[in-house]
Amino acid sequence: MGILTNKLSSLGAARDLTDSNVNKVIALKPAIVSVTTLNHDSVGNINITGSAATQEDILAYAQELRDSGLFTTVVASISYSSSINELGEQLISYKYAFQMQ
Repeated sequence: MGILTNKLSSLGAARDLTDSNVNKVIALKPAIVSVTTLNHDSVGNINITGSAATQEDILAYAQELRDSGLFTTVVASISYSSSINELGEQLISYKYAFQMQ
């Protein structure tokens, strides 16, 4: 019974740590950056996707995550799409994916 209790305690502590990290990741997010999905696994990896108006906003968020000290690695992938509105103006939107360990 002691082994099971220790394992359950260990899993509970890992879940609490992951939940805490998820809350911190959201707290670090600038208001102008949106999060579309956020997933975490049992070993502490967190994956985020979302969008922002500029690439600089995404890079600033990635830097905040790196500077937080919560993760040893933050990998950012950024893509963009371009469209023309009815006034003939070019609109660019940026999407990102972060993988953090």
